[in-house]
Amino acid sequence: MLLCRLCLIVRRYSVIATAKPSRSVEDKSETQDWKNIVIKQLDREMRDKKTELRKENKIRNLRSQIISWQHWSVSASIAISSLHNSTPTTHQLIPSSILTVTF
Repeated sequence: MLLCRLCLIVRRYSVIATAKPSRSVEDKSETQDWKNIVIKQLDREMRDKKTELRKENKIRNLRSQIISWQHWSVSASIAISSLHNSTPTTHQLIPSSILTVTF
């Protein structure tokens, strides 16, 4: 969807930049200046879109990390609570790495 919007923007500016052919040297330089302005604007919009996409990707990655941490936290909590309710023999079977979990 973002790509479609970007294509429309490029088409719009390319039509504007090439709409009026010029004949004199002054008109040509004016048209070239206009094209440069349009190109700069497109570059700015592209950078903004890329930045927006990066932010969205970071948010997605953070959400997935939070979800995985929540699952891990629940698993660790279950393991710790089972330690408190277990007999000493079961306690010895659980790895010590689970015992050092901090929240």
